[in-house]
Amino acid sequence: MIMQIIPKEKFTFAFEKLGWDNYVSEDGRYIVWTFKQNTDIWTLVPRDEKVGEYLQYQLQNIKLILFSLDLLPTQENITKIYEQLLGFHYPIISRLTSKNRNFDGGIPLNLADTILNKIHSSFLSFRKSFNQELVNNLKFGHTQQGSFILKILVPISEDEKNILFDNESQTSFEIKNYLNQVQELTRIETADPKIYADKIVSNGISSCLVEGFVGKDGIAEILQKYIDDKSVDDLFLFSENNNLIEFNKEENQKPKFTTVDLLPLKPVGKTFIEAIKKVENAFEFDQKDAEIIGNIYSISESKSKRAMFKIESINGKKEKIETAETTELTEDRIKKCWQAGAEQKRLKIRGDITKKAGKTAKIIIGDEFDFYAELNTNSMQNLF
Repeated sequence: MIMQIIPKEKFTFAFEKLGWDNYVSEDGRYIVWTFKQNTDIWTLVPRDEKVGEYLQYQLQNIKLILFSLDLLPTQENITKIYEQLLGFHYPIISRLTSKNRNFDGGIPLNLADTILNKIHSSFLSFRKSFNQELVNNLKFGHTQQGSFILKILVPISEDEKNILFDNESQTSFEIKNYLNQVQELTRIETADPKIYADKIVSNGISSCLVEGFVGKDGIAEILQKYIDDKSVDDLFLFSENNNLIEFNKEENQKPKFTTVDLLPLKPVGKTFIEAIKKVENAFEFDQKDAEIIGNIYSISESKSKRAMFKIESINGKKEKIETAETTELTEDRIKKCWQAGAEQKRLKIRGDITKKAGKTAKIIIGDEFDFYAELNTNSMQNLF
């Protein structure tokens, strides 16, 4: 693996978070880091990143970070920490398996290209459908052999420093919901285009995501060829926690990501995609002074202070709308979310809800905004 230079400030963040102490060497050339629990364990970070020894110390320092995290210095763990230091992110990981060990020479370029690009484009479409700013600096991570791993690194943006819950960033929320959408896609039968389209739209799954996974030249179609010739057994999609961001957090504070088995996905014809787009473009909704029950699962702390809302019912009835975006939240309401633990409580909103064709539903919050009950397990299963 060819390494880029990791900025020394990233090592400062990591060693401080892991509880190491530091001082400047007498000649001023190095930051000396010592392990609090055993000062005989120490390392150097050159203050000049351009010196030839910087990369040599970089690898040593990655291994010492793994030591602090109580992780073995395997190539997989070295790669993981290296990528986490380069840019704070959560990954979307594709893992291909083969009983016949057909990956010793790598996987076919066509298959790798399809998996990475379809997941990349469908995730960008997913973010757009939730009115999040598109992040154009998604990166492909290093591939790893064994069970062959292909990664897309999703960076945590600067405005995620202030987040709704003390245990997760908005990026991890979005990846969780993306994976849940993909899992829902694997469960929907493909017998009838109209029924299929209704189920896709009612679950809030975008047609772009469907096309990328089961449309023409999508992941399911390309993957099937390699399953048929027994060079691939399965393809899993998942994410994982970030060791550095979540260091010292309790297990119940860390994101829990769904692992999706993509083998059940079957390619669908053009008729199915057209039916989805027809339903997407036709469905509109407009209800004034409605009682909307559900829960907030993420808040953007940007200027507009939007929130994403999972809808349970509107005026006591289950509607086709699954998710909506609220209008600007006041500081008092954001504080109420913090105090209530919003992702675990049922929330009643009185307000106007509208959905234009092909757009995300919007809620204009009125006077009522009250948390009043714990959510049951069934209502949470599609979120976490």
